[in-house]
Amino acid sequence: SGTPGRRTLGSLDAKRLLLRVPGCLACFDAMHALRKKAAPRCRALNKNKFFQLAMFMALISALFLPDVWILADRAGNSDLDVILTFVLVMFLAELVIQSIGLTRTYWGSFFFWMDLVGVLSVPLDHSFVVNSLPTSFDNAVVMRAARMAKLGARA
Repeated sequence: SGTPGRRTLGSLDAKRLLLRVPGCLACFDAMHALRKKAAPRCRALNKNKFFQLAMFMALISALFLPDVWILADRAGNSDLDVILTFVLVMFLAELVIQSIGLTRTYWGSFFFWMDLVGVLSVPLDHSFVVNSLPTSFDNAVVMRAARMAKLGARA
């Protein structure tokens, strides 16, 4: 099930290695059965127009809401933090759904890595992360780089 010389979890050599760890093969088989059962549902959800619309709205929110918040000159960022946390959860869910439903074409692809960079860039707009950065950093440069990473990841 894998290329010769390569140890994948589907290969016979990998299963033999798992036999040496007590309970590991049973755990692997259970996870594989769950993934096989969930994959068609994840593919269907990924094709759902409402799911795609929700993810598009999350993307637009992640890209532009922090800038709109600055332009609106809001006193606090707690509302923005809640929204960005919700967007982060949505992006993580999308990453998991696509990883399960589109394992062969998505996992490790360019789009997987760009989605992962996008997920990792969302917390950089969260006030908890911004406030915990050392003051020696030029926050404008850091935030500009984070925004560019986010734009590149979701383009």
